[in-house]
Amino acid sequence: MRIAFGTNPAVGHVLPLIPLALAARDAGHDVVVVGGTGVRRLVEAHGLRLVQAGPPDLDTVFDAIDAERVPLGPRRAVLMWSQGFAAFLGRPLAHGLVELARDWPPDLVIHEDSEQGTWIAAERLGIPHLALQATAWRGTMARVSREP
Repeated sequence: MRIAFGTNPAVGHVLPLIPLALAARDAGHDVVVVGGTGVRRLVEAHGLRLVQAGPPDLDTVFDAIDAERVPLGPRRAVLMWSQGFAAFLGRPLAHGLVELARDWPPDLVIHEDSEQGTWIAAERLGIPHLALQATAWRGTMARVSREP
């Protein structure tokens, strides 16, 4: 089975996926991680392959959406979720999975719960997908992702 793991480009986002990706690989499945280059060293240190998609790191995302203009707290969390994770990161991660699927169509997509691009692409491609729940606030923020 071919399994693609989708992650936002930060260590805290990819870490929850690593044990599952290693277990899948060790069970004989072909595994790739789809994400930004900021997680490349960690992914490759575990003997996994990174398929680059999206911006390299979260600092790039924060700068692009001008997160510093909003004080820390719930309003910044909403901005990060809707504009950062859903819009700015979601689109290129979705495109990355679509591109990957042209030559290496996954049988399954697993993503960390704040990564919102690969599951949308999987849905459109008819690939089963699931989220690894790694945060406590996804349910609250899901509604702000609808539009982006």
